[in-house]
Amino acid sequence: MAIRNSTHSGSLAYYPLMATEAGLIGYTVTSTEHAVAGSVFSYGIPAGQRDPIILDSVLSHSRPSLLRTMAERGDIIPPGWALDRNGRPTENPKEVLKGTLAPIGSHKGYDLAMMGAVFAGVLSGGRIRFPRMGGIIAEPSMQHSYNTNHQNHYIFALNPGAFMPVADFEARVGELIDEVKACPPIPGTEVLLPGEPQARTKRQRLEDGVPVSPAVWDEVAELRNELDVEAWLE
Repeated sequence: MAIRNSTHSGSLAYYPLMATEAGLIGYTVTSTEHAVAGSVFSYGIPAGQRDPIILDSVLSHSRPSLLRTMAERGDIIPPGWALDRNGRPTENPKEVLKGTLAPIGSHKGYDLAMMGAVFAGVLSGGRIRFPRMGGIIAEPSMQHSYNTNHQNHYIFALNPGAFMPVADFEARVGELIDEVKACPPIPGTEVLLPGEPQARTKRQRLEDGVPVSPAVWDEVAELRNELDVEAWLE
């Protein structure tokens, strides 16, 4: 399924996670109108009775939203994160907003981002602005009377049962997990699977609640007032 001209999709892993709950392999990629900068992708692999393997990652060292925040604070960003409007490396986040994010893994990250742009941007028929260092600065999703900010998505689900019995697939995924987890870690660390830290955090949040920073709560309160919605606090 291809989706065009939407707003921010939130946690992209939400959709592959839905697939894994149905015993399917899920994949989602998002491409903004900036095509390559800010491409996000997510995979979900079902693992039977175990937690699924979930990957949710951006193909740059940072998301555009963090760069906007750093620009507002006047922070210096780490080297190698981004380029200015002339394609030169910069550590000034204000210059980055006029330029573009640098892909992870040099040309390999760029290659993957281009593939994401094809699936989510081209195939969907959505609006894309191929990068000529035109700037990553984008309005937050809920400005301009909540109009679209021209993000595009591609989602598919794959049935492993089309390739082998589902029980065999789940057993083989389990073997892979066991082999990876059995690798000796660096002292003081732990071998983790993609999505494992987030799964642990989810269980903790469900038990203890979700912490919200004062800044985010102020934004929620502003939106609540705008929409004239009452809030119940416990």
